[in-house]
Order: sequence, then C-alpha cells, then structure tokens
Amino acid sequence: MRQRGRRAGYVLAIGIAGMLGVGIAVADVKNGSFDADGARRATGEMDRDKTLQSSARTCPADVYRKEASLGGLLLGDEAVTRDHCAARPEECYQACIGKRSGEHCFRLALALQENESVIAPRYAQLMFAMACALGKASGCTNRAAHMRNAAEEGDPLESLSAKAKERCQFRSFKIACDKNDHWGCAMLGQAYRNGEGVKKSVALARRSYRKSCRLDPEFAACDFSRRALTSM
Repeated sequence: MRQRGRRAGYVLAIGIAGMLGVGIAVADVKNGSFDADGARRATGEMDRDKTLQSSARTCPADVYRKEASLGGLLLGDEAVTRDHCAARPEECYQACIGKRSGEHCFRLALALQENESVIAPRYAQLMFAMACALGKASGCTNRAAHMRNAAEEGDPLESLSAKAKERCQFRSFKIACDKNDHWGCAMLGQAYRNGEGVKKSVALARRSYRKSCRLDPEFAACDFSRRALTSM
C-alpha cells in the first residue's frame, strides 16, 4: 500500500516537515501536472460533505476507522500515487468517498498540500481526516501533526485548549505508531520526549524512535528519529 524508499519518505513527510524542523526537498508533481480546475471542483464537493466536515472537527484518535467499511478493512486498499491524484483529483476524490478508499484520500491530501498556493490548506486537512476515519494511520499522523504546528486560523481543532490538543495529538500518534506508521512512531517519540499529552519518558521516547527505524531504516522518519536519539 505505501511506497517504500527515500523518495516515499519525503512525500509522506510533507505534512510534518515544518514541525520537525527537517529540511524536506519536495519533489515536483510528475511533469508539473496538477489539475487545478479539477481540484477546485473536488473541493466544492468537499464543502458539501457533512461527513468530511465532522471528521475534521474530531480528534484523529477518536475518528480513526469510524468510516471504514468491513470490506475495506478485510481486503485492504488499492494502491495509488500522489502524482496520479495531482493529475486526477476528481477521480481520487470519488474513490476516497465512493469507494471508501483511505489511500486515495491520503494521496489526494498530499497532492493538495503541495499546491496550497492554489488550493486552500484546509482541503488537504479534510482529506487527511477522512483518510484517518477510513483506517489510514498516516492520515491520523498528518492531521495531528498539522494541528500541533501549522493549523491555520479557522481550523476546527484550534478551539481546543492547549492541554486537550496535546492529549489528542499523543493519542493520535499512539494509534498511528501501533498501526506501524513510521512518522506516527517518530512523533510519538517526540511526545514522550517533551511530555506533550503524556508524562515524559526517555525510555518510551527511545522505544518509539527505534520502532520508526525498525519499520524502515531508509524512511525519512527514521532519519529524524536517528538524529533525535543521537541528541538524547
């Protein structure tokens, strides 16, 4: 389901690079292909979808798998790339909603996030939230990371108290790491290290960072985790 290797790590890191202070060189959409008109039509549909709006108003930990179908959980998701969703955003949106495909939601979120100069940032967050609700753990990680560091004015989770935000983020990263999401484990390590939403624990921070690298030592999340471990 998830692309492997160094480039894939960079793609998945987009949503949390700023928070981590990691310099991420984001690759251009393949052949410069982004269907802005199609994306605007898709976002118009998003504005009318009450399920999407509800998911974005809820802590990722509390919405995880709430919209997943039994078939999707049992059979898994079909593979799709960010580049494909950049070039065909309406198709990916329809697969996200119509086929209950968390993978399509997630890849469309990445494509929209890379083009925030054209498409308002909140639409990528709607897609990350829906990916999480459909059982895509990376969607939970990116949604929680955004609310931690980069939530724009008007984000529905901005109304939470600082304590409630940190607790939500910790619970979301914990679920994502339990489901073997690389960045989820890296961010769980941060939560334990800094005492964000949970009691500080150097031992648990180290365990989370190390799990991120066990999942894939070539993934960008492991690069971050190694640096964190070295500095502890």
